Amino acid sequence: MKKILAMILAALLVLAMGVGAMAADTIDETTVGAAGNILTFNDVFTVSVSDGGNAVNLPAATFNYTIAPGNGVDATNTTPAIKAGVISEGKPSITNAVHPATVENTENAKSDTQDVIVDFTGVSFDEPGIYRYVITVKQAENATADDITLDINGAGTKGTVYLDVYVQRNNEDVLGIASYVLMKDVETPAYDGEGDEKKIKYNNKIDTITHDYKTYTLTITKNVVGNMAVSDYLFTVDLSVPGGAKAKHVNGNYVTGDLENNENKSDTISLGKTQPSVTIEALPSAALYKIKEAVNLTEGYTVVVDDSNTQATYAADGTTAFGATGFASVGAENRTITFTNTLNAISPTGVVLRFAPYIIMAGIAVVLLVLASRRRKDTQDKSGSI
Repeated sequence: MKKILAMILAALLVLAMGVGAMAADTIDETTVGAAGNILTFNDVFTVSVSDGGNAVNLPAATFNYTIAPGNGVDATNTTPAIKAGVISEGKPSITNAVHPATVENTENAKSDTQDVIVDFTGVSFDEPGIYRYVITVKQAENATADDITLDINGAGTKGTVYLDVYVQRNNEDVLGIASYVLMKDVETPAYDGEGDEKKIKYNNKIDTITHDYKTYTLTITKNVVGNMAVSDYLFTVDLSVPGGAKAKHVNGNYVTGDLENNENKSDTISLGKTQPSVTIEALPSAALYKIKEAVNLTEGYTVVVDDSNTQATYAADGTTAFGATGFASVGAENRTITFTNTLNAISPTGVVLRFAPYIIMAGIAVVLLVLASRRRKDTQDKSGSI
């Protein structure tokens, strides 16, 4: 009996020591995932509007996730050992984040949140410890890819985060996942505190991965120069907005609506004294534009276009319009295109053609008056000589 009691006491002592050792290696604060085989974290897709922006839409976007074992790290006096992650028959698995296109928004920001689920069901851990995994996220190819950035380490639309999985024995001596830590940057956590207060401290813990979609504006401005120039003329604006993105006019009723798969949309805007400019916003850098002014060049107008985009060229289109000869990309900047129309009544070299018919008519009238005056005088002279 004494031997049995001694064996039970020894077993309880060993168990207590084991629990004490595991309890000492606790994490310093709330982790991204609690105990269990399923880890869920947030993938957030946000939009940054241009200065003064109003209505903005998020394009549909998919972010693909993969998970793989990370590198192990030996223990030191100040840091715990990190084991390479375990893969068992294709497990763990991880889901992708699929963000649908959002509806129009009147605020200065818009976001969509999707859950990313990591499933460790079926993964066989052979001993307690901290197991490290590498999670890679990459945006699926689409026309707005160049406008999306990640808040984690990476290049372009591809980034990497790190996941530490804490595996411990439970009261039934069965290995299981006690907690998870998701890290923005790879790091070796350090011990903090002493004795029962000893914890493992992380400096780069996160619970969300964020992608930001940046949009740009296109402003069209009309200037009128000269004492005979007409202030209001119609402008034809052709836009091609790929990737399901949308654009909205700021100070008028110009709305592109839904444009997908390089579908073109053409609208007419009247610019002049009452409305000298228009701004179209929420455009991706891949959006294409072509602007043309309906101006009668036979009236003697001089049209000058100021557009810093080297892709854009402008020229007369017959005698009734002046504008872009083809599409140009908005690019990663807010663009302003200015049309200046000049028309003066009298030029230094002569009379402007548009007034010639009236001057000729006035000249004929003067000649007729002179002839009539001479005839009347001749009649009076003949009458006086009789």
